[in-house]
Amino acid sequence: MNWPSLAEPEHSTRETSDWGFRSDDPRGALGGHVAYWCYWWNDETQARFEQAWGADADELADELADRYAFMWPWIVAEVLPARVPETEARIEELLAEEQLVRRTSETNPRTVLSTSSTWGAFHTVRKRRSWDPPSIRRCPTCEIEFYAGEVPIWTYRQFGPSRYCRGCCSGVRDGARKRWSRDLVIAAVRELAAASESIPNQAYVFQPLPLDAPEARRDRLMRAMRDMPSLETTKSVLAVSDWLGVLQASGLVDAGWRPSRGTWCRASDGHRCRSLLEKSIDDWFSTHKIAHECEPAWPAHPLLNASGRKRADWKLVDGSYVECVGMLKDATYFTKIKEKLTLAQALGIPLYLVTPSDLLDLGRVFKGLVGS
Repeated sequence: MNWPSLAEPEHSTRETSDWGFRSDDPRGALGGHVAYWCYWWNDETQARFEQAWGADADELADELADRYAFMWPWIVAEVLPARVPETEARIEELLAEEQLVRRTSETNPRTVLSTSSTWGAFHTVRKRRSWDPPSIRRCPTCEIEFYAGEVPIWTYRQFGPSRYCRGCCSGVRDGARKRWSRDLVIAAVRELAAASESIPNQAYVFQPLPLDAPEARRDRLMRAMRDMPSLETTKSVLAVSDWLGVLQASGLVDAGWRPSRGTWCRASDGHRCRSLLEKSIDDWFSTHKIAHECEPAWPAHPLLNASGRKRADWKLVDGSYVECVGMLKDATYFTKIKEKLTLAQALGIPLYLVTPSDLLDLGRVFKGLVGS
């Protein structure tokens, strides 16, 4: 393959410029811009990437391509750490070699790793299979037809495969623009709580839609988030200063209710969680009747856990451990997660790493435990 050079970009000749990767077009998405961004990639890099790419990663890529079609390369880098950490570790080792890293002007190693995983996986998988290109869809929340290739990456990561139009997705982040009265705001907040089947958090605009929920429930939650006023408007109309005031004014909590100290909150089964991400996972375990122990101690190891003080987030009924991975872009945090992965491998303990993007599809992450 003739890879693009920085001096002679090939992205200007393509008619369709969207976010979709087509299996028959080696220049990638955005009318070839992705190929231009990866100017430092060449045949040698691709060959070595394919050596690092394992059969488990092929299986993951097939899952994503079947579900996300033309958007799957944008998703794969997000789920590699949790689903196939051994493959990601091999890719990271490959990129750590100076002759590969020095070709790119990007200084953040995690960004280089993400870009490389996206680009390398695309060219590896397209050699053996194809997938559907972007097409016209009808948004179930507004009934407007839209072109799926124009909906940006973040919407797929938050709301799943192409189903909702760009306007509805952006509406969740921006807040509905209308003349809001107190009664209308309260009705919107209550509908959000009913659609969420829980007391909503003020960060609901970043809430992912669970893929294993029925479409009707997902559509209702999407519509409820889209039809909310912005946070500033909500507080202003209700004349309150914080989200607790919003919940009290809407009748969702009483005057004596207070959130847990700091970022602590309670799962539906009473377990104490350190974040809403942990709460979402813990609640999912409860909903699917998966027995789970919170904060179990890792077994001692003479080198990797000599003090025996390391703890996991959960221990499941089959003896596997689960770690909630919420800050992959933080180098120190990521190092601690890698240490626990190494510890799990040394102890022979199965370990699930769950990232925010996995909330869309926990049924697949824990498919061996559902119904067991």
